[in-house]
Amino acid sequence: MSDDQTIFTRSRSTESPSPTRPAGPVLRAEDYQEGFGEPLTETLQIDNWRTGQNLSEEYRRIETEVHEAAARETDYQRTVRLEIHPKLAWAAGAPAHAGCYSVSVQEIANIHRELLFPGGVEACDGTCHVHDTLPLTIFQIGVSLVSYHGDHGTWSQRLFRRDLRMRLGDPIQETLALLERRGQRAGLHQPTLHEQMSQLARRAIMAYAERAILLQKSQAIWRLGHGSIAPLELLTDSGCPDLVLEAVKVIRALIEQHQKFVFVANEGGDRALLTIGQALHPLEYAVVYTLRDALAPM
Repeated sequence: MSDDQTIFTRSRSTESPSPTRPAGPVLRAEDYQEGFGEPLTETLQIDNWRTGQNLSEEYRRIETEVHEAAARETDYQRTVRLEIHPKLAWAAGAPAHAGCYSVSVQEIANIHRELLFPGGVEACDGTCHVHDTLPLTIFQIGVSLVSYHGDHGTWSQRLFRRDLRMRLGDPIQETLALLERRGQRAGLHQPTLHEQMSQLARRAIMAYAERAILLQKSQAIWRLGHGSIAPLELLTDSGCPDLVLEAVKVIRALIEQHQKFVFVANEGGDRALLTIGQALHPLEYAVVYTLRDALAPM
């Protein structure tokens, strides 16, 4: 692997990167007051802060805030069920099967008995760990494939990154080159823009490995993955065209050839969709948009 350009980053520039500044203020006084119910200037008055000696008053305040928030959330959920859920099927731009659906306990039991427990579903997930020291950074990516029949394999890749791999022959030149390389990198746990790009690329490589293993190593009828079948970091953010090209091949094969797959995210990033989902009852689910809609802005 080249020392100057690893698969994790674009070519380094001679100037230290600077993070992009937001176009406007991050915290406005009016937004703060609307969100927290008090002016920012009042929060900044240290004399108004609690010293921790009157815990009973603090407990009462927490209880009041929680009860009020829960009551409001219940009202919103009721409104969403009555006003929003019925409109999902015919909203502008809604997919063909949009709407709210429910399943029975018997249907769930049949899926468990006939598909899940016999091993008809295999799930794949990965993890990435970084050990960062001054002379060496170690990246380890691991991906496991499992089903209810047990472990079906674990694949790992370990990458070693040193700031200087070449031998220049001149100790002074080697030392100056080392200082220049390390000067372009951030301190430990202080990522620069290039380091953030590196993190995105590592996630992209792990995401690729998860999908490639599901496609090439799994023998189950249904394949279960983590996140989105086509995550943005895999298609747009890795900074490596070769990786994007290979990822598209794997994703197309899963979608167009295998077709039987489910990908589940830890949590959604769209709070409007989360609000719609929170209003669902047990054994209910909603179809709001398709993968085609999610990829449309790209």
